Order: sequence, then structure tokens, then C-alpha cells
Amino acid sequence: MNAGLVHRFTGRHSLFWKVVILLLAASVYLISEKASLAQGPLTVTARYLHDLWTTENGLPQNSITALIQTRDGYLWLGTFGGLARFDGIKFTVFNSGNSPGLKGDRIVSLFEDRAGNLWIGTEHNGLTRYAQGKFTAYTTGEGLPDDQVTSVCQDDEGALWIGTERGLVRLKADSFTTYTTRDGLPADSVHSLRAAADGSLWFLSGDKIIRYYKGRFVVYGPADGIPLSSSYKICKGSDGSIWIITANAELIRFRDNAFTTYKLSEDLPGDLAVPICEDRQGNICIPTLKGFARFKDGNVTRFDIKGMPQGVRSIIEDREGNIWIGSDASGLHRLKEAQLISYASEDGLPDESIVPITEDSEGGMWIGSLNSGLFRFHGGAFTRYTSWKALWALCWTRDGSLLLSDFSGVRRLKDGQFSFLYRADGKVCGFGGATVIYQDREGALWFGRNGLLRYKDGNVIQYQVKEGLAHNEVRFITEDMDGALLIGTLGGLSRFKDGKFTNYTTAGGLSNDHVRAVHQTADGTLWIGTYGGGLNRFKDSKLVHITTKDGLFDNVVSRILEDDRGYLWMSCNRGIFRASLKELNDFADGKIASISCASYGVADGMKTSECNGGGQPAGWKARDGKLWFPTIKGVVVVDPNKINSLPPVVAIEKVLINKAEIDLWQKTELAPGQGDLEIHYTGLSFVAPDKVRFKYRLEGYDRDWIDAGTRRAAYYTNLWPGSYTFRVIASNNDRVWNETGAGYEFYLPPRFYQTKTFYALSVIALAMMGVGGYRLRVKHLVRRTQELETKVSERTLELMQQKDRLTQTNSRIEQVNTQLEQANAQLERANDDLLSTFNQLRLGVVLTERDGVVTFLSQTAEDLLEMTQQEALGIPWEQLLPVNEQDRSQLKTILKFPPQRRAKLPLQVRTGSGRRYWMEIEVKDDPRDPERKIFFLYDVSEIYDLRSLLDEKAQFQGLVGQSIQMQVVYKQIQDVARVDTTVLIEGETGTGKELVARAIHYSSLRKNKPFIAVNCAGLTELLLASQLFGHKRGAFTGAVSDHIGMFESAGGGTLFLDEIGDIPMSVQTSLLRVLQEREITRLGESKPRKIDVRIIAATHRDLNQAVAQGTFRQDLLYRIRVAKIQLPALRNRREDIPLLVAWFLGQARTATGKVVHDVSNEVMEILMEHTWPGNVRELKSAIESAVIRCKGSIVQRSDLSLEASTRSYRQSFTDDVQEARQRVLDALARANGNRAAAARMLGVSRTTLYRRLKALGLDDE
Repeated sequence: MNAGLVHRFTGRHSLFWKVVILLLAASVYLISEKASLAQGPLTVTARYLHDLWTTENGLPQNSITALIQTRDGYLWLGTFGGLARFDGIKFTVFNSGNSPGLKGDRIVSLFEDRAGNLWIGTEHNGLTRYAQGKFTAYTTGEGLPDDQVTSVCQDDEGALWIGTERGLVRLKADSFTTYTTRDGLPADSVHSLRAAADGSLWFLSGDKIIRYYKGRFVVYGPADGIPLSSSYKICKGSDGSIWIITANAELIRFRDNAFTTYKLSEDLPGDLAVPICEDRQGNICIPTLKGFARFKDGNVTRFDIKGMPQGVRSIIEDREGNIWIGSDASGLHRLKEAQLISYASEDGLPDESIVPITEDSEGGMWIGSLNSGLFRFHGGAFTRYTSWKALWALCWTRDGSLLLSDFSGVRRLKDGQFSFLYRADGKVCGFGGATVIYQDREGALWFGRNGLLRYKDGNVIQYQVKEGLAHNEVRFITEDMDGALLIGTLGGLSRFKDGKFTNYTTAGGLSNDHVRAVHQTADGTLWIGTYGGGLNRFKDSKLVHITTKDGLFDNVVSRILEDDRGYLWMSCNRGIFRASLKELNDFADGKIASISCASYGVADGMKTSECNGGGQPAGWKARDGKLWFPTIKGVVVVDPNKINSLPPVVAIEKVLINKAEIDLWQKTELAPGQGDLEIHYTGLSFVAPDKVRFKYRLEGYDRDWIDAGTRRAAYYTNLWPGSYTFRVIASNNDRVWNETGAGYEFYLPPRFYQTKTFYALSVIALAMMGVGGYRLRVKHLVRRTQELETKVSERTLELMQQKDRLTQTNSRIEQVNTQLEQANAQLERANDDLLSTFNQLRLGVVLTERDGVVTFLSQTAEDLLEMTQQEALGIPWEQLLPVNEQDRSQLKTILKFPPQRRAKLPLQVRTGSGRRYWMEIEVKDDPRDPERKIFFLYDVSEIYDLRSLLDEKAQFQGLVGQSIQMQVVYKQIQDVARVDTTVLIEGETGTGKELVARAIHYSSLRKNKPFIAVNCAGLTELLLASQLFGHKRGAFTGAVSDHIGMFESAGGGTLFLDEIGDIPMSVQTSLLRVLQEREITRLGESKPRKIDVRIIAATHRDLNQAVAQGTFRQDLLYRIRVAKIQLPALRNRREDIPLLVAWFLGQARTATGKVVHDVSNEVMEILMEHTWPGNVRELKSAIESAVIRCKGSIVQRSDLSLEASTRSYRQSFTDDVQEARQRVLDALARANGNRAAAARMLGVSRTTLYRRLKALGLDDE
């Protein structure tokens, strides 16, 4: 509204002119006031967004007495709880407790001088200057007349003026000059200091306005038309004006040496003696009880805003246009002009879902709602036309008609009258209500829903999938530059030209088949928006996807509009977002790795972030360039030119190098360290601080910029010594970047071993070592040369002597020839002896001639092959050996190998009598003639029987043995695995207690859950408790982090407590509680945690004896011994030793890669007779050691290394004949009289068993 102009006058006029001017002013006032009352106030709502920060958000106190934005971009707040610096995200508080030099916490005024120093006026502690991170105090001790500083400003000469309760103070060159009533002031109390553009100084002294100009104080009061008041508030205008507001709703302006008084409207109720400020448009901003008002050129615009404070102490506008208000007790308020304007119920538009929006020829906007009908917006107001529901499509045609579609069909609004173009009941064309209406350049109308319909001059043509359309559900229609129709459907994009469809779907590279929007830019590029697949660029017949993983704000694109600044605006379910066309094309062309989008939602003025789509047009660019988007709560209007064009000021707040904070205001000498760097930075943009994004780069380390998103800290570790520059840049909410940013340079000195001096010294040392080594080498070579010369002389003498001896030898050659003839005769005899020896060996021997014909068959070979030598002589070896064709082919292949590559070939033989057994065949060259061959036949049936036995009967979950004792153990394991009870496993060391525990676990229902073994022996009480139950950080010395115990780690599975007999008594108590309550409590915590775990314990001790001695709790023993398994010692199940030997040999072959198949009979007897105090573990160790030493394929006595036992099994065998006799009889009984099987059970060879049967008198039984 227009404010009443009261009067305008100059400094000291005559009384006559005063009267004249007052009369004229009174007449003008009456006229303007009448007009003002007739016009009424202009109320604008929902255009400013209100935000609030209080102590809950980090403020030191909720009374904001002073506000200022300094040139470095920070917002500074004075409170009664100290000074606060605000970057939009966090408050950094400075007070007398954490900031040396800041004397008091009750701050009442703030001012920044031209040098960038911040001056802080306090209530009782004088004036403080903040510069380069340090505070310096000025009090009465330094020359101030009073420690209560009300305000501060600076004149043109650079002097600082300070208002106090005891006078006005001028500070220049650290010298204070005080002005009081003695110097012409009406009162010593000075407030609201402001420096005008003309060099004058304005302030409030007592109840009068004072102007200090050219060394004189001019007092203004009632005689000058200025009412007396002690609550004036003064601000300086950008045009040189001084503005004064009074408590009685008067705004006074001083300009060109004259006052102008404006009577504000009575619609601004309450005490208006509040702080005021001027904004960037020259408006005077005035806080009110219901919000705030703007005054300009005599007009008042009021903004009603909920939640505004009742008491205001300070107000400023920041460099981005935000209004900041410091309240008396409710914290810090921000008024941010909405970037987006929403129209809903308070503007005359239903607060509900809107879909289609279009524009008519007069600039009116037509809006269709889903429940309330049709609306038109024109001249700032909405007019309702119909109440029809489900309006999904609108179209303004060239003949000035509006087409609209609902479920009943398509209607036309022409000259204020509605008529049906066609009905959905099929009387016209059988085509239902359309979701899309479009008029092409030829004037034809196109409708989309169940297919595509063309309507012109009463003729109707329908197109569906059968005619080539991608899908019958149509969501969007437009034309490209060539006049082709582009149709977005649920099955892809169709292009219709000259009666033919060309379809683009996911099969052809489209990101999603649900196409909701298509836009063509001036260069002919198509941009295709999909529902779920993001944005697609179609250019040069190539599709490129742009999705959220590439930086797109959302993968739903319901509408695409292009502004006049080179940006695409898109709507989605999460709001509206904007992307640069240049960035989009650069990404699609592979020039950049990602794009950035500016997004807008509720925080920017929308009623809701969810936009609507699915109908057409789901958004419109008006002729004034503004963009209209439908939402589920009204419509949103975007002015693309109204963006935040100011990039954020970037500041580095804190630097830590090697965990030590660096003083950013001083050059710091860094100490050598491990090269850890931590930098905290900020971007000072207050429109949407949470949307400020950062990129940083450490020059000298990073090759490219690091996209930090909204993170405000950077971390580097293990930097190499050298010079570095850290640079950081930032963008505001509208993605306007500050490319200059901020930087910090530093030099990280090296440790001594990283310096060039160290490297030089190292090189010198290496060179000296090389020279020394060279000299030693030369000395050694000289000595070696001398030795060689001596040896050459000696060898020369020897050669001369040998020459003489050779002469003598020639004379003896004839004698040697005679001796050779005799030797040949001896060789013939030796050959006969060798054949005889072959017949005595346990292995079979077959000799063949060059053509493979058999020339010799040993006695053992005759037994194995069941063929006499007479029968075998003269037949090929292929017919002699009773093997299958595959094995015979392998033998032929082996014969082709060189001798060193021929390996033993295991195969199964079937003799003429039908007997089957296992044999290994080894082929060697005859030493007399390599073309002749020697076949060695080994009977290995016993070994393979053992292996078969191991595989089938004597192995259970990693346990090996077929003795009666082990069969009992297997049965016990199967029994306890079926139940979930606690089990105690007892047995000597090395008997396999942990293997039994694992067998129980993997046979139980918990087999798919963790199995965790804990050895309780040797651990301290605290360490064992921590390992079992876990601990909280700080529970004891060294507990640097939270630790999960074994009980929790084994959740759902099995916990094996080995050597439970060694647990301390205190831990036994805790363990008993765990078994009783099924819950544990971590060390350092008081709240118990439920567990689900099975406990299996083991010990080699006698726990009954431990209970009797008081070292083990009896109740705990009862808890853990619900089920008990006793493992036998190896000496009590010696019949399992051969099986265990075969098992461990197989493991050793895998681990070492050595081909060791068996142990000799002598070794087996030794193993059977040893007492094995270390049980199975000792046996395994003995076999592994023997395999390592073994040079062949059979372990011999020399390969074995065993500790001597106190009493061997052989001694017990001979000392107790009756016991030995009974053991042999038991073995024969279990083997049903099969002596070979009985020998295996006793762990001896058949020969040994026969010898013992004879010794015991059992050979005839």
C-alpha cells in the first residue's frame, strides 16, 4: 500500500517556511492517506520460507543481539552466551572459556571494518577485536570511558566510532577520544551508530537523533519534526539515505539534507521500533508481529509468515538475499524467498492432484485437476470453469478452442460453450477418453489412450499395435522438426512418418520402454524421458542412457522443458530438477564421467515434492519463460532466471598434519611425521547449505579432482615428504561453481632416512663397500693364481710319470686279454646265479628279448601269474600278463619313455583260475642290452585292501579306526549329535578330542552354523573372559574398541572349550551362569545378551580329582558332563595303527608331493610295538617325518625316528605269553579264521603272524 507522506524539510528554515511546508505536507498526507485506506494492504502469502535455529541446533543462547555477514562469507551472531560463527551447517562458538582475549560472553553489537577486523561490543566487558584468529580486548584500562559498548561504526577517514553508556568514543591509531554532554551531546548514552555516505555520523543520544558532520553535533528533535524517543532504530541506505523508524509507525528518511516522513499503514500493528535493514532491491525490511514488511517508494508490502518472533533484536540481509532475524528469545530466524511459487487452496486452486497444464492465446494458463474440474489462471487469479473429474488431457487449438478429456470423452470449449467432440460410449468412434491430445502442424487432432487416433474434418483413423504402434497405451505425443509424429507409449517410442511406424525399445537400446516425455532441441537432438530408466539422448541414430548412477537426480522423467539459459527442467516423483544441456551432451559424447543436477523440493517452496505425469501436457513453458509443473498438491511455477547466481565463498577452517592442528594464520614449521593430513573446509552459501557440493585436489598427489559431494572434510595418509597445495572448490544449490575456491600450501619435511643427504651417504657407503670388495676379490684371485701355477707344475710332473707307466702297461695288455676271457666265463656263471636269486625274491621278475618275447620267469612270477616258466618261454609279454586292453596299452606307452620317466603302474590282475588281486608293474632296461626289458611284479593287494577298508569302514568324520573301542565312540557321537545337550570329551593328549567335537557338530542340526574352538589353557583370567564373553571399549587397559566374544561369534553353532580343566575359578562362575541362563554379559557392560550356542568341552585331566582338590567347581562339572565320551589311548587300540599309517601316508603324499606308498614290514612292527605316549598325534608326526626323509617309495627303518618307550609292545608280548596268545586268538576270531585279515588287525605282516603262531603253538589250529 502507499504510506502517508507527512512532511519534508531542510535543516534550519525560517518559521514562515516551516509553516508553509507543514501545511502543504498536511494536505498531501490527507490525500495519500485517503487513497491508502481506499486501496487497502497488499498481502502476499507463501512466497517466503521460514527456518529457525535454536540452542538445540548448536546456538550458544537463543537471544540474538547482533548479526553481521563478514566479507569472508561467514554469518556472525552476538548472543548473551558468547559469539557464534555460522556457515549454514554448524555453529562455531567462541566464549570467554575457550577463546583467550574474549573477556565477556554478553555481546550486544558487531561491526567489520575496512581491514576485515571484526569488532565485538559487550555489555560489561568493553570492546574486543577479532583478527587472524585472535581476540584482543579494549576496556576502561585502555582508554574506554565505559565497558558497556552499544554499537560500533567507521568513518571515511578510517577512525572507529564506539557508542557507550558514558559517551561517544573515537578510536584512531590506538588513541581514544571521548565526547560527552560537555561536548554538545544531549546525553552520554549513545546507541545505533551509523556512518552515512556523505561522511556524517548518525546515532541516538538519549531520546534525540544526532548527526555528527564536519566536527559539529546537530541535534534533531520535535522542533525539527522528529518526535522524542529512546527507541529509534537507524539504518543506512545504498543510495546514501539514512532511514529512522519510530515506535509510532513512522518511517523517516534523510536524503539531500532533508527529512521525509512516511506514515506506515495501521495494518502493521505493534511496536515498530525494531531493527530495520535495506535489501538488494532497495526495500526497507521491517519485522512485524505477523511476519515482516517491505517498504519502497511509499508502498508497503506485507508478508504473513507463521512462527515469526514477537521480539526482534537484529536484522540483516546476506549477500544471497536471505533475511536473517535475531530474536529476543526464540533463536535465529531465516526468511528465504522461495525459488518456486506454489499455487494451491489458499490461492483458489484445490490442494489436490493436477495433471494437464496448457496456455491459451491470451497468456492464460488452463489447469485440469483429477477431482475438481477445470481452472484458468489469468491476471493473478484463478477461475473455475467445470467440476468434471479425471481431466487427463488439455489442448489449445489454433481456432481458439480448448479441448479437454475426461472419462466421458473429449469436449470442446469454444466461445464459453462446451460441446462433445466425441463421446466415450462409442457413438462417434468407439474410442474412450484420451490421456493425450495433440494438434499437428496440419491441424489434425491426435488422441492417445487405447491406441492412437487421428481426427480431421470428421474423418477418423485408428492405429494400434497391429498397424505397427509400439504399444496401445499412449502417454505422450509431439512432432519433430521433420513433421514426424513422436508417440511415447508403455512399450517404447514410436515415430510415425508417411504412414509408417519406426519403433525404439529396450531391444534397440532404449533404457526403459515406458516413455513419458520427449523434447527436441534446436540442433535436432531428441531427449527421451522414461519412467524408471532415466533420460535418453537420441542423436545420429544412437541412443545414450543417463541415469542416477551418472548423476541424474531421478530415473523417473515425467516432463522435459527447456529454458532460455541452456538448461533442461524435468519433473519426477521426488521433485523438479535441472541439468545443463552442455553437461548432458558432454557426458553422452564421453567427454566427462558424470553430470550434476540442481534439485528443488519442499525446501525451495513446493507444497510437496511429488510431481504428476501420465497425462498431457504434464508441464508447460509459458510465453513469459516461466515453467509450470503439476503436483499432487496444486501447481508449481518456476522462474528459470531466478536462480542463485552467486557462487559460495570457500574457506578452509582447520588443518591437521600428523594429528597436530596447524595455525592457519601463521607460517608453521612442520615436524617430520608419517604424513597424515586432515583438512576441514566449508562453502558459504545460505540459500540451501545442505546442497553445497565440493571438489578437492591435493596438488602433488591427486591427478584429478575428487568429487566429495556434500562432505566437508578430506583425509590423506602416508604422504611422501615434499611440497603440496590443497585446493577445494564448491557449488551452490543451483550448481554455480566457485572455480577459484580456497587453497592451503604446506611443505612436509622428510625424516633423515628420506633426505637426499641420507641417499648420498648410502651411495657413498655402497661405493666404498664395492671398492673394498673389489680389492678383496683381486687379492683372492692373485692368491688363487699362485695356487693354480703350483698345481700345474705338480700335474705336469705327474703326467711325465704316467707316460712312463703307460709304456709299461702296453706290455701287459696281452696278459689283460687273457684275464678278460676268464672274466667272461665268470659272467656266465654270475648270470646263472642272478636268475637263481630272482627266483628267491618276493617280487616277480620277467625278462624279455628285444622283440618282447619272454626269456625268463622267476618263481614268484610263476605264482603270481599261475604259469610255469616252461609255459611262458617264447610268448610275447602282452600275452603273458593277464591284464585288460587299457592297462596293456598303458604298459606299451611306458615302454616308450626313457628309464628315468617310467613309473610303477598299478593295475588289477585276473588269473586263469579267476583270482583277482592288485599288482604294481615296474619296467627297467636290461643293463646288458637296453633293448631288452626286465618286468618287476609287486603284489600290493594288502595295501589296497587297507585303503578300501579306510574308505569304507574305518573312517568317520575325520576319525580313523575300526577297533571295538572306536566303534563305541562312533556310536556315542551319533547319539549325542541328535540332541542339543552339553558334552564332555575325556582322553589323553593327542587322542583326537577336537576331531570328536567337530564330528558331533557336523553330524548335528547346527552343522551349517559356526564351529569355534577355544583352548582355555595358558590364558590369563582377564584375557580368557574377554575372549569368551567379549568386552566394551574402555572396559580395561588396552580395550581400544568393542570386541565380540566367542559365545556371540558362535551364535547358532557350537563352541568347543578345550582343556576346560585349566579355566580359573572366577571364569568358571561366569561360565556356569552362561550354561544356566543361556546369556552372557560383555566386560564393561551391565546388560546381558541372549545366546544360542551348544557347548562341547574337553580335558585330559581327572576333573573328579580337581573337584576334590578345590580347583574345579562341582556344579560346573555336572553342567558340562551331561553326556560323556571317553577316547581310548592308541596303545589300547593297536589294531588301528595300520589304518592310521595308511591314512597319514595319503595325507603326506598330498602335502609333500612325494610318491611314498607303504612302510616296510620292519617299520610296521616297530610302529606296532611302540607305546605311543603322544597317541595319534605322535604317530602322525612320526609318519610325516619319515616321509620327508624317505628316498624311495617304501618307508625304511632308517627313515623312522621315534623316542624310546619305557616298555615296548614286543617286551610285553614276550613277557606275557598268555596275554599274547589270547590277543592272537581274538584277532583270528574276529577275522573268521582269515589269517591275512587277522595279521592286518594285529598290525603285522602275514610272515610275522605265521612265525608267532608257530612260537605260540597255534600253527595247527
